Amino acid sequence: MSIASLTQIQSQRQTAMQRLSSGSRINSARDDAAGSAINQALEAQIRSTAQAQRNVGDSFSMSEMASGGLSGITESMERIRELAMQAANGSSSASDRAAIQEEINGHMKGMEQVSQGMKYGDQKLLDGSFATTAQAGPDATDSISFSVGDMTLNGLGLAALDVTTAAGAQAALASLDGALDKVNTEQASLGGAQSAFELTNSNLAQSNENLAAAKSRIADTDYGSTTSDAAQSNLRSQFAMQVQAMQTNMASQLNLVRLIA
Repeated sequence: MSIASLTQIQSQRQTAMQRLSSGSRINSARDDAAGSAINQALEAQIRSTAQAQRNVGDSFSMSEMASGGLSGITESMERIRELAMQAANGSSSASDRAAIQEEINGHMKGMEQVSQGMKYGDQKLLDGSFATTAQAGPDATDSISFSVGDMTLNGLGLAALDVTTAAGAQAALASLDGALDKVNTEQASLGGAQSAFELTNSNLAQSNENLAAAKSRIADTDYGSTTSDAAQSNLRSQFAMQVQAMQTNMASQLNLVRLIA
């Protein structure tokens, strides 16, 4: 057996052992040039899909935070409306209405703190300045946009509520109804965005699973087959070395015979 044949067998054995130790069938382009190119393309897709999932997750968190803020504002407005109804009632005295106004002022202060102070990172969510687009896939068109309107007291038309008179209380009720409609509309819009994020995330997760499976079929080591190849290469290598040793020994004996003769 030639040295070249032995070298080839040993190379095959080394390749099999490398595949077993690394868990990867393709450890360099020379192992499978076409498979390596496909594997790299799949890896890029997997990384892009994973980033899209993170983008969607971040945007979903933004929408959840904004939705929670709107729920708090709605709760405050519902209480303010109850108080305005009480102030609008003819049985309420001036002192009653003054006390009611104080409680309303407290609720309005809390609403303003939420609408002006709620942030995701450094982005305010409820003051009317927030609008974003989630890059939810590898293509430019794979995007989901959402925004939140101005939920401040000025934006809701509630900055000047005054229930110290029956007429003022009646006007406050009308303003509160309009503000509640506006907040409910924003909540519905956020709910639609959240549904889109959840569906997109589910699709991305399935896509990533499929891509990972495809990559695995191309790049991962088939341990059963590779173990068998390694064992066979090991036997062939041992046999080749024995044959080479015998050939070397026979050549030495022939040379000795020639010298004696």
